[in-house]
Amino acid sequence: MPARPKRQPGRRPTLGAAFGQVLRDLREARGISQERLGLQSGIHRTTFSLMERGLMSPSMATVFRLAESFQITPSELVRRVESLRPLVPPVKPGHGLKR
Repeated sequence: MPARPKRQPGRRPTLGAAFGQVLRDLREARGISQERLGLQSGIHRTTFSLMERGLMSPSMATVFRLAESFQITPSELVRRVESLRPLVPPVKPGHGLKR
């Protein structure tokens, strides 16, 4: 399996890469293999591998199944992805909306 890409300072990861990082971090923090997580969630091990590498995006149903497997809410799963890849880049001081 190829090494996961290193996060480069100042560059936002793609949405798929951010989701994959969150998925891998949650799985590894719980000491669960891709195979075991697959048995718990009904999602095949190779699908996890593809998602963790940012090569496959999950459906909404898959997001819900993953969240249930990790015993978190789907919104918490998405919040963790957003923390790695904010949808809106941060605004530099003095460059925001003018009133």
